[in-house]
Amino acid sequence: MMGSNALVRQAARRRRRRITIAAAATAAAAVVLVIVLLAVTGGLTGGEDARSGSVDSTEASIGRQFPDFTLTSANGEQVTKASLTGKKSIIWFVDQWTCGSCAPGAVQVGKLDDETGGKVFNVLLVFVTGSQQPSDLISWRDQYARSDWVVASDAGNQLANAVQIPCLDSKFLLNEDGTILNIDTQVTDTRYVSMLRSEVEH
Repeated sequence: MMGSNALVRQAARRRRRRITIAAAATAAAAVVLVIVLLAVTGGLTGGEDARSGSVDSTEASIGRQFPDFTLTSANGEQVTKASLTGKKSIIWFVDQWTCGSCAPGAVQVGKLDDETGGKVFNVLLVFVTGSQQPSDLISWRDQYARSDWVVASDAGNQLANAVQIPCLDSKFLLNEDGTILNIDTQVTDTRYVSMLRSEVEH
């Protein structure tokens, strides 16, 4: 038979094991609770809070809202994100002097605009150098693009910096409510036009 001291020690060991098991179970439950809360609030799965965060020119921003902005068009009118809602829109960062691919790209997208009746998507051409006069922007649009496309200068490159464009010819395709559907920072070519066609025709 075990002595009383041995029994006491055995009972103490059992209590310690129970306490250790209970503590481990509590910790595991806390971890599970944190994971569930993060998932529900969007911390792990990109929920609404995450989707309303800052926007850049990477695929991580697809599905987020394009940031609000206010620009002055070459016609002297204010253009905002809200003014583009109602149909899909391209916000296209270009330059008259230093973007060699922008003009031929505009010609290709203009042909798609014609094919779809000019009513399927908006185009906002954002010129990133402030040295160009409004008449220069209108002249560029009339030569390469379509007369209903909006042209505006990005004073101080504020919008370009806000979305961190890596280069000219960067394009954001927005849904009717301003949600980003596609981000493209490559040369505007038949590849891009094919993607655009598939997005705007359904």
